[in-house]
Amino acid sequence: MREYPECKRALFCTDFSENADYAFHFAYGIAKRDDGLLYILHVIPPCPHQRYDYISQEDLERIQKAKVKPDISPLMFSWLGF
Repeated sequence: MREYPECKRALFCTDFSENADYAFHFAYGIAKRDDGLLYILHVIPPCPHQRYDYISQEDLERIQKAKVKPDISPLMFSWLGF
């Protein structure tokens, strides 16, 4: 049996295509095998007519002090039917 390096953190980038669905199952399997975390990233290109609001330094520091991590697991897996 081949030895694989342990993967405690995996990044899965998606465009929500059919191929990305297949890749998700592969990435999910690696994270599950090694009891690791699976990060999901979807980047949306900027729209020329969209207004961008950025978080202020004060709000960022307030959020960091609160040390609250939102539970997004129901959101992550709902689109995949898990």
